[in-house]
Amino acid sequence: MNLSSETDFVAKNEDFINLAKSIADVALAGRIKTLEDLHNAQLDGVSIKDKLLDTVAKIGEKIEVKKYEVLEGEGVVAYIHMGYRMGVLVQLNLPLNDAITVAGKDVAMQIAAMNPVAVDASGVSDEMKDREKAIARKKQSLPENLKTSWIKFLKVPYKRC
Repeated sequence: MNLSSETDFVAKNEDFINLAKSIADVALAGRIKTLEDLHNAQLDGVSIKDKLLDTVAKIGEKIEVKKYEVLEGEGVVAYIHMGYRMGVLVQLNLPLNDAITVAGKDVAMQIAAMNPVAVDASGVSDEMKDREKAIARKKQSLPENLKTSWIKFLKVPYKRC
């Protein structure tokens, strides 16, 4: 779940963080599958959609659940990076035990540190690929005819999801 606010001031506020945790708890407890179902789920006797509207009215800043996805695997490991700036979930195909949890958390920490722009190359736009290739060409001191041949093999960095 991606609960967003317009400013870091609100995002770092304890009430905002507690709201995010409460919404996540409702989603997990209810095994909610879609964003629409999440909006309709009950939190403190009102729908989450209404709870968000009440919170917006209270703080005077737009907040919303921008993204909601469900990961289902034999094990899922969560990592929250530096003051709730980024969260990473790693879906594993093995049941969790101490060693698998540590490995999953290490992977999640690496993902957060790298801040990739996609899970794989298919998630990278042609515009971004072209921009990265242009940057690589500028950095190379090869003759132009070799740059064109070499650039075909350039791997584009992945991006955060």
